[in-house]
Amino acid sequence: MSSRISKKIETASNVAIIALSLVVCTVLINRQFLRSPSSTNASLSTSMSGPAAGTKLSLGSVDWTKSKETLLLAVARDCHFCTESAPFYRRLIDETAGRRDLRIIAIFPREGTSDGAAYLNELGVSLAEIKHAPLEAIGAKGTPTLVLVDESGRVVQSWTGRLTSAKEIEVLSRIKCETCN
Repeated sequence: MSSRISKKIETASNVAIIALSLVVCTVLINRQFLRSPSSTNASLSTSMSGPAAGTKLSLGSVDWTKSKETLLLAVARDCHFCTESAPFYRRLIDETAGRRDLRIIAIFPREGTSDGAAYLNELGVSLAEIKHAPLEAIGAKGTPTLVLVDESGRVVQSWTGRLTSAKEIEVLSRIKCETCN
C-alpha cells in the first residue's frame, strides 16, 4: 500500500513540475519573442524621457543660431536600439538633405568624436557634426534620443527610444516641415 501511495505522490510531483515548467516557458517566450515593438517602446518611453518642450539647452560647442532648427541625435555604440534605428537615421538624413535651415548633430555621451564617427560610419549614417557631451547637457536620460532645438537653443520636441513606424513618420513629418514652429 505504501508503494502505491509513493507512486501516486511521485506521479503527482512529476505532473506539477511539468505544468510549472510549461507556465515558466510560456511567460519567457511571451516576454522575449512575442512582445510587439510598440509595447517594447512604450515601456522604454515611460522609463526614459527626453527634455520638455521649451527647455533651454546649453551645449557650449553648439551655436544654435547657425540654423533655424537643429536636430540632436543622442546615440551610443553599446545601445542596441541605436544600432537597430540606423535605417531610420539614414532615411532621416536622406529626406532632409535639401533643407538648408536644419542641421543634424550626433551627440555621443560616452564615446569621443572619432569613436562616434567610426560607429556612424559602420552604420552607414553620414553626419558632418559629431559632438561628445553628457546626456544631461541635452536633458536626455538615455539613448537613442532625438531632440529638435530652435535657433534660440530651446527644445521644440523630443523623441526617446527605438521609435515605432508611426513615430518615425511623425519625426520625418515634423523635420521636413520648413514652416513649422
